[in-house]
Amino acid sequence: MLIENIASFQIWAGEKIRSVLHELTAKDFNHSLGTPFKEPNNTVRALCLHIVLALETCFVIVDKITEREEMNKIYDAAYTCSNAELLTRWKILDEKLAAAIREKKEGMVEVFHLSEPFEMPLLDFFFQYVNHTTYHRGQVILALSKLCKKTIGTDYLFMFKERHLN
Repeated sequence: MLIENIASFQIWAGEKIRSVLHELTAKDFNHSLGTPFKEPNNTVRALCLHIVLALETCFVIVDKITEREEMNKIYDAAYTCSNAELLTRWKILDEKLAAAIREKKEGMVEVFHLSEPFEMPLLDFFFQYVNHTTYHRGQVILALSKLCKKTIGTDYLFMFKERHLN
C-alpha cells in the first residue's frame, strides 16, 4: 500500500500547488522573491522550472538518454514554455512518475548526472524524485506566502485526512 500511496501523493500534492499557481498573474509568477531565495530559483517560475527539469532528468536517466542533443531538446523545451505550459508539463511528469512507481519495477538504475556515476534500486531512485519535488513544493509555498497569496498544506497526512473526510 505504501508504494501506491506515494504515487498518489505525488499527483495529489502537485495538483494542490498547481491549482494555486494557475491563479497567479504573470507578474507574480515572475516576481523576484529576494531573501531567502537566491538565483536561479528566485521566482515562482524558476522554482516550477526547477521541478520540471528535475523530473525530466529522472526520465532522461531511466530512459538512458545519453545523447547531448536529445537531452538539450528536452531541457530547452522546458525553458521556452509559457507559465501555463510549464504547469501542464509538471502535471504530465508527476503522472509519469506516479505510473512508474506503481509499476514497481525491480532492478537498478545508473545515476550518471552526478560527478561520479553509481547504481541504485529503481524504486529508491523514483522516491528521490518524490522527495525532491516535495522539498521544492515547500519552497513554492514559501514563495506564495512572500507574494501574500493563498497557501495550502501538502503534507502526506493531509492527503489521508482529505480522503478520509470525503
